[in-house]
Amino acid sequence: MEQLLPLLGMLVFVLIFYLLIARPQRRREERRALMLSSVKKGSVVYAGGIRCTVLDFDSGRVLAASGPSRSALEIDADAIDDVEGFDYRAEYERQKKLRRERAARGGGLGRR
Repeated sequence: MEQLLPLLGMLVFVLIFYLLIARPQRRREERRALMLSSVKKGSVVYAGGIRCTVLDFDSGRVLAASGPSRSALEIDADAIDDVEGFDYRAEYERQKKLRRERAARGGGLGRR
């Protein structure tokens, strides 16, 4: 029994690490990826405290307009902090529905 005590302590430590650090971080990453996948032309995004309207979105780069003079900005997609009107639950359900439809048509793994 005394031999199992260090192993039990290590297992408790790993469980606490998973529940307090690893799992919430993975959830944040999934939500962020879902948020970035919802960005399209005309979306209003916040990047570095600047409110911008997306003019073009291309693999990691965003061309956006900001301010009354409609100044064009090129923003890295990783710099986007928030998308105005983004609803995580609705987007998650929409993505899930798309994956189901692809799978029903024989679309392989059902991923983009």
